[in-house]
Amino acid sequence: MRELHDTAELRQILDEHPDLPLLIYCETDEDMVFCPHMSVELCEFLKDATPIEDEDILFTDRDEFREAVEIYLEDQLTEDLDPQAFAARVDEVVREYESRWLPGILLSVWD
Repeated sequence: MRELHDTAELRQILDEHPDLPLLIYCETDEDMVFCPHMSVELCEFLKDATPIEDEDILFTDRDEFREAVEIYLEDQLTEDLDPQAFAARVDEVVREYESRWLPGILLSVWD
């Protein structure tokens, strides 16, 4: 992620991809804050709800989604699975969401 110092790159990406949704991610601990830093990039994001019960999560990274599924299943599964069976279950859940990944433009801002 490279920090932007003007809006030229943002405008260029928006002009080149006018049909893609614009996702805005703000990283701050404050309720209201001025965020002078920003970056923009083309991304993929997971549309729709996931099995992960934290509705504040928007997945833009497939590896992070896989890790979250692993953690979720570790907490939710009641039967003990051997490592291969567990990995197969994770693969199954990840595959269920494969068609829900969509292209987008991610604008990240931070203080």
